[in-house]
Amino acid sequence: MNERVRPKASKSFGLLPADVSTAWMRAASQLFSSYADATAELPSNDPFAFKARYQNEQFLSKYLTVDADSGERRRQAAIDKWLLVDSRNAKTNVRVQFDECDFGHSTSEELLASARGIVMDIIGEAPPVDLLADGLFTNGASTRVKRSPMAVSEKFVGKADVTAPAVFHFLSILDGRPGWRNLWIQAGNSLNIVPGSVMFTVPKTSEIDRVACKEPEINMYMQRAVGDFIRRRLRKRARINLNDQTINQKLAYRGSLDPGHPEYAPLATIDLSSASDSVSESLVVRLLPPSWFCLLNDIRVKTVSIDGVDHDMSMFSTMGNGFTFELESLLFYALARATMYHTATKGRVSVYGDDLIVPKSAAPRFAKVLQWFGFKLNSKKSFWKGSFRESCGAHWFRGHDVTPFFLRGPLLSVPDLINQLNQLRDWVLRDGDNGLWVPDYIPDKPYLCDAESLWMEFARRVPRSVRGGRDLESSFALVSDDPIRNRYILRTKRIQADQVGGLLQWLHARDRVKDAETSFGVRPRGFVLAANHHQVSRLKAEQLFYHELCPLSSRTPVSTGDVEVDNLSSQAAG
Repeated sequence: MNERVRPKASKSFGLLPADVSTAWMRAASQLFSSYADATAELPSNDPFAFKARYQNEQFLSKYLTVDADSGERRRQAAIDKWLLVDSRNAKTNVRVQFDECDFGHSTSEELLASARGIVMDIIGEAPPVDLLADGLFTNGASTRVKRSPMAVSEKFVGKADVTAPAVFHFLSILDGRPGWRNLWIQAGNSLNIVPGSVMFTVPKTSEIDRVACKEPEINMYMQRAVGDFIRRRLRKRARINLNDQTINQKLAYRGSLDPGHPEYAPLATIDLSSASDSVSESLVVRLLPPSWFCLLNDIRVKTVSIDGVDHDMSMFSTMGNGFTFELESLLFYALARATMYHTATKGRVSVYGDDLIVPKSAAPRFAKVLQWFGFKLNSKKSFWKGSFRESCGAHWFRGHDVTPFFLRGPLLSVPDLINQLNQLRDWVLRDGDNGLWVPDYIPDKPYLCDAESLWMEFARRVPRSVRGGRDLESSFALVSDDPIRNRYILRTKRIQADQVGGLLQWLHARDRVKDAETSFGVRPRGFVLAANHHQVSRLKAEQLFYHELCPLSSRTPVSTGDVEVDNLSSQAAG
């Protein structure tokens, strides 16, 4: 199987001396500080001044050092925050289930009733019978399989992890797919009951990591089916497209414009702190139809292992669950629409996870609703006053793109330096701010350095052979006036995947294409069959599957009870 794998810094990529990274951090910080100083006397509503000050504030905000002490400190801070959020969820579960709040425009019970009706209109009263059969494995890590290019094929074989409440649903899937079931049994595969997920952290900012959880792969398979279904229904029934962040970005632009501009829209951008981890069980119980809640409750994970210690969660799902993103988007949309209904507010609502956009007039009331249901407003990233808006990574001030770029860690290789230099050029020249390149239009302001001089100084560190690029978002060629010669590329290497797992992966992918063609009458655009890694043609694979593993002379159905399940009886009974 051919996979693109990002190589570590090596001679082919060109290692940078350690002093280059230090020099870049110092010089770039000096540049942005000088811009901030130079614009200190400009009006606060000047886009140039805001852009300069904002970049100066943000440049090192996500810088991650490589020493073990700071990494452990960030990790522990993330775990402590997660536990604090879940303790808040425990209180939310009691409050939402037994208490009632009068918001002035409506009570919490009235608002829940309206939001529940919106949810039902979008996803229906009950899940489709064959919903979970449309699941999907990914290359991400699970409790058993490490993240790798061949993780999908590995998840199709061996003792697959699953929680006890989810076993019945998976056996039902196998019962509906006898080919997969027969191959599963003959390959000696089985199910391994596990109590829950395993917590890990990934870098986020210089102060704290981000918490995520590795789920059992069978649970993840079914969770993805639910997530994909909600995603499709949101797009069809509510015009919420979770495949496109630019919708929120464009709405944030319109909300940042001055009133009177032809494209102006009175919109607020709202961001929540730990939103995914703040979806409490009681909120899901109150908003989802009963049959939907029962299904999601069975396939979710209720316990997470934190450094070997099990923790029973009060939140409904974590980052790592295959439907968390879609479920939170659905609930936020329903709560926003219900709030607008009870406040008689008209306007656009758009959601992308916890990036929310609502009319300005509804924002303060919606914020109170969110707080009652256990969510914490991120005041640094929520805006309905002033001229700044931010959503889905796009930052706007009075219609000007002021999105900053960040130095996220030491520069180890030439592509790391190329990335910074291209981002500097993009930041300077974006939105027509040519004065930032050679800042001579602000009189009587001494500059310690300017962007062009800084760029020229460090561009000399980039080999001429990889100059002349045209893509400012690329790390593989420096954008310059030089003629195009070469660019860095990702190495491609051949990986040997498990033959049975690879075959199952390919057949499963084929079935998904057939299902899509049957449902929609078209072949999904951009779909790629994963057949290359076991080097068999489609015809040969079908013959291998149906004649060698499932002889036509013995078509006796195999009961799902023949699937071996480790510790099922003892743990399920417990």
